[in-house]
Amino acid sequence: MYYLKSSKRFFALFGIATLFDILVGKATFGATLDTINFDVIVNNKIVGQVGASSRVNAENEGGIFADFTATGRTLEQLYTHLGLGSQGHLNWFQIIIDTNFPNLDIQGNPLTVPYIDPPKGGTLNLWADNVPWYLNESAKPSADTRSEIPELQLDSQSFGSVLGYEDFPFGSVGRYVSFKTFLVADFGNQTYDVLGGFSWQVESNQPKEPFTDTNGNGIWDAGEPFTDTNGNGVLDGLTEVTALQSRAVFTSAYADQIETEFGYTKVLKLPTYKFSKTLSAGTVNSFSKSGLLPSTPFISWTDNLPNTNPSGTPDTILGTFNSSGKPINSNDNGGPLGNNLGSGLSGSVNGNGTIKLKVSGAPDSNFDGVYQETVCNGGSGGGGCSIVNKQHPQSGKYQTLIKLYEDSFPATGNNVGINGRAIAARTVDQDLLIWDTDRSKSSPTPVKVPEPIPALGLLVLGIWGTFQGLKIIKDKQ
Repeated sequence: MYYLKSSKRFFALFGIATLFDILVGKATFGATLDTINFDVIVNNKIVGQVGASSRVNAENEGGIFADFTATGRTLEQLYTHLGLGSQGHLNWFQIIIDTNFPNLDIQGNPLTVPYIDPPKGGTLNLWADNVPWYLNESAKPSADTRSEIPELQLDSQSFGSVLGYEDFPFGSVGRYVSFKTFLVADFGNQTYDVLGGFSWQVESNQPKEPFTDTNGNGIWDAGEPFTDTNGNGVLDGLTEVTALQSRAVFTSAYADQIETEFGYTKVLKLPTYKFSKTLSAGTVNSFSKSGLLPSTPFISWTDNLPNTNPSGTPDTILGTFNSSGKPINSNDNGGPLGNNLGSGLSGSVNGNGTIKLKVSGAPDSNFDGVYQETVCNGGSGGGGCSIVNKQHPQSGKYQTLIKLYEDSFPATGNNVGINGRAIAARTVDQDLLIWDTDRSKSSPTPVKVPEPIPALGLLVLGIWGTFQGLKIIKDKQ
């Protein structure tokens, strides 16, 4: 949020999202250099879209404009449909994950990465409120003499169906900063959920103020004289956006940091996908989602619906499987809802872009609908024992839920709420397959689906790695 104020706001017409880190150069004032976009999906429905574009402003500084646009409704209507509550709303969460020129906290001490942007209460010279989100939700106290930026008020960035975002960092030559920015749903009671995000980087290599090129190499070197136009003691540089990428991953470390510093708790009330199903004795339910980006992290869990079913039923077991149908992992009673209320697993999308899950009933840990039990006949006179197959006895309604771009469950247990409100938006689950496996029926032999080498993903990672050595800047002071 080391923000350089622009003279007007621009709204982008966002194009097709790219899989690549975007390389950008300087352009004229207001020009769109490159864009990304992605759908915001909740409970199988697209409820809006985030678009972000790199721009230059009147000061020839590079930065980011972004918008979330609700699909077919205003923001207030969306808040109602998502069940955010009377005080619920959307905002942005931003974290600085790397920089060689950190901000100073209120006491004037350099912040340590990763740090939330803005920090609680702001920085040494710039005011911010005491919530963890990027846009301020309250007014600056009149007694506070630090600067404030009106454009960074939530009310200033809310326009009907659109929530805006902008950040134009600035700083001295040779500085860099890397960001992750997420759309968040705040439920108004210090709990929140995350709806997707993007990452971006800026650097400053070209001097903005006059300097003397003593050695004639065409660039400014440390020690060469310069004209300190604004009197801040450093040679200011022109900021360039050097990377912009969608599909940022919200990690458990970020959730822990938000809770430690601000007291806000991460919950799982807005899953990407939610599927309702009924489990019968001896039956295994299977779920498959295709068309996803390979290696994308996800979390999945079951909700045994304790308010619908008799206590303790069904006791579900959740498993993840590769593209060939072979088991990867399984869990019983490890979900975020608490013991006996559901199972939970983290994983990553298969190489062919699929998530494959199965749900069975305890104690069937092999996902074939049965379990083995030792049965002994006769008393003291003998009779012998044998191992027999029995159907798992679990039956009842439950839900299977998936959240993309998260790597683990929130640390706080029993905090998952399921939003059953219908959302009037176009569906995106046409490629979802749900089927049942019953031990009494013939089971098809799994067909091996080859997992292609994700060359495109390797190229993306290669480009991303290149940027890790780039020098980027952000000075919010």
